[in-house]
Amino acid sequence: MRPERVFLFIALAAGSAFVLLTPPFGAPDEPAHFYRAWDVSEGRLRPRWVGGHGGADLPASLAELAKDLGEGVHSDARRTIEPSRIRAALGRPLEPDRRIAVDFSNTSQFPFVAYAPQAVGIALGRLAGASPLGCFYAGRFANLLAAAVLTALAIRAAPAFRWFLTLVALMPTAVFLRASLSADALTTACALWLAALVARAAFGPDGAVTVRRAAVAGASAAVLWLTKPPYGLLCLAALIVPRARWAPGARARGVAVYGAASTAAALLMFEAARHLGERVAFGGPRRFRWILRHPLAFLLTMAGDYWQYGFAYALQAVGQLGWLDTKLPTPWRVLYLLVLLGVLAVDGSPSIRVARGQRAALAALTLALMALISASQYVLTAGVQGRYFIPLAGTVPWIFHAQALAGRAPPWLLPWGTAAFSAATMAIALRAVQLRFYP
Repeated sequence: MRPERVFLFIALAAGSAFVLLTPPFGAPDEPAHFYRAWDVSEGRLRPRWVGGHGGADLPASLAELAKDLGEGVHSDARRTIEPSRIRAALGRPLEPDRRIAVDFSNTSQFPFVAYAPQAVGIALGRLAGASPLGCFYAGRFANLLAAAVLTALAIRAAPAFRWFLTLVALMPTAVFLRASLSADALTTACALWLAALVARAAFGPDGAVTVRRAAVAGASAAVLWLTKPPYGLLCLAALIVPRARWAPGARARGVAVYGAASTAAALLMFEAARHLGERVAFGGPRRFRWILRHPLAFLLTMAGDYWQYGFAYALQAVGQLGWLDTKLPTPWRVLYLLVLLGVLAVDGSPSIRVARGQRAALAALTLALMALISASQYVLTAGVQGRYFIPLAGTVPWIFHAQALAGRAPPWLLPWGTAAFSAATMAIALRAVQLRFYP
C-alpha cells in the first residue's frame, strides 16, 4: 500500500476507462490538441504561423472526424452521441495525401514538448495502419501512461505529503485530463515532479544535495518551462534549499547547472511563443499593455476574482469534466476538499521543520503564479479554470506543514482510506461522464 503504487493502479485503471468512455473530442480543446499532436507526430515541431494564426496542412480526414463526432456536443450540454457513430468512425480511412489547412492557434503558441507522448502514440497508431480515430485513442493512452508514470515518480520522491499528492493526482479532473490529449497532463506531472525534487533537496533525509541531483532538477525545470507557461516559474522554488543542505563544494556548480538549464529553457519557451503577440484579433497586446500600465488595478481585480470565485475554482479542480459541463455532485466535491484538508494536516513528517522564510518564499511564489495564471487568461481573453491550479499542489502543502500534527493518523487510515475514497470517487465520475455523453 505504498502511495505511488495505489496512485498508479487507480490512475491507470480509471484513466483507461475514461479514455474509452469519454467520446472523441469530449475534453477541453481536444480538437486543437489532436491537430497539434498529429503535426508533431509527423516531425513538424513548430507550426506554421500566418497572420497571427497557427496551424498546419493536415489530412482532411482529421478535421472531418472532429466535425462529425465533436461539433455541437461540447457546446450544448443536452447533446449526446450514439456509440454506434463512434464505432463506425473507427473504420474511416486516413487518406494521408488529401490535406487541408487546419487552424489550431491556441495550441500552437507553446513548445512541442507537452505533445510528445500523444505524438508518439499517434505515430505508433499510424505505423500500425490505424484509422484517424484509432490514432486518436492511441494518443490518449500514450498521454495517460506518460503522465501517470511521471506523477508516480513524483509521489515516490516527495519526502512527505505522499498521500496528499496521491489524492490530488486522483481528483477526477486530473484523471480525466490525463486520459485525454490535453497538454495539461504532462504539464501537471512535470510540475509535481519538480516540486518533489526541490522538497527532497530541502527537507529529505537522503543526504546532501550533489551536482548530479541539481542537474536532474535542472532538467526537470527545463522540461516544465517547455510544456506550458507560466508554470516554469516553479523553478524558483529551489530558493528554499538551505546552504547547509549542499554537499561540500557542490553548491556553486549545482546552482550554475540548475540556473543554466532553467534559463535556457525559459528563453526557448519565449522564442517559441513570440507569435503570441500577433493574436490581435483577441486584443492580446492591448490587454498586456494595460496590465503593465496599471499593475495595482490588475492585482486588485485579480484578488476580487479569487475572493468571489475561489471556492468555485476549487470545486472545478476536483471534479468538473467534459467541456466544464459535467460536474460531480457538489456535496461530494465539497467532501473531497475536506478530505484533502484533513490529509494535509496529518500527512507531513514529524522530523521535518519548515522555517518561516521557506514558508514565506513558497507563499510568495504561489501568489505570483496565481497572478500569472490570471494575467495569461486575461491577455488571451479566456476565463480562469480550476484545472489551472492543480500543478501548484506540489509546493503549496509545505506552506502549511504542521510538524505537531504530522504522523498522528492511524497507520491504516491513509492507505486504505485513500484507496477506498478514490475508488468511490472514480465510480461517481465515470457514471457522470456516461450520463452526460450517451443517451
